[in-house]
Amino acid sequence: MSFVLTLVKLPFVLLLEIIYFILRCRPKKDIRNQQILITGAGQGIGAEFARQFAKMGNTVHCVDIEEELTEKIVAELKENGHEAFPYTCDLTKHKQVQDLYDEISGTGFVINILVNNAGVAFGRGLQDMTLTQIQHSLTVNIISNLWLIKLFLPKMLELDEGHIVNMASVLGFFPISPDLLHLFGTNKCKEVWKQRKLKEEIKRREGG
Repeated sequence: MSFVLTLVKLPFVLLLEIIYFILRCRPKKDIRNQQILITGAGQGIGAEFARQFAKMGNTVHCVDIEEELTEKIVAELKENGHEAFPYTCDLTKHKQVQDLYDEISGTGFVINILVNNAGVAFGRGLQDMTLTQIQHSLTVNIISNLWLIKLFLPKMLELDEGHIVNMASVLGFFPISPDLLHLFGTNKCKEVWKQRKLKEEIKRREGG
């Protein structure tokens, strides 16, 4: 029954989200000649991000836990004349995240845009998930994002240039998710508030 109510509410939630987007919409920015890092770039939305950013004339750094998928999307981009680099990284492992940063920085690349896209959803209610699954979900969806922001943000601030994109969801604004998306919805709420607090922190540090 609760799932049915969720479906009934969904059109109203989407309408509110559209209105919210329109009110906050800013002029488009020309994005080209940038170094863009995308997590979860091996498939789905992440892979499409890579394709679209590459078409705009940017260098794309594709990160995914699946080496085969990462190599495949990078090969596709290179075949189409774009510049792209593959990185295999388990974002739940702090050392691998640090090694990723060191490898990119060591080659002289300065990331201008960080896209925290990687995420997992087990499709189970909280009571049906193991503690390991809960920890894995939180680490991939939230903690790894914070690690990457902490590593790449200082250079952006130093150069006074850059963007951080944290993938959220309508579930991050309105708590209507069914039980099977309980933890996923919780993670997305955190994404929304993390982005807001990050903007506030940067403004305070810059004296704005």
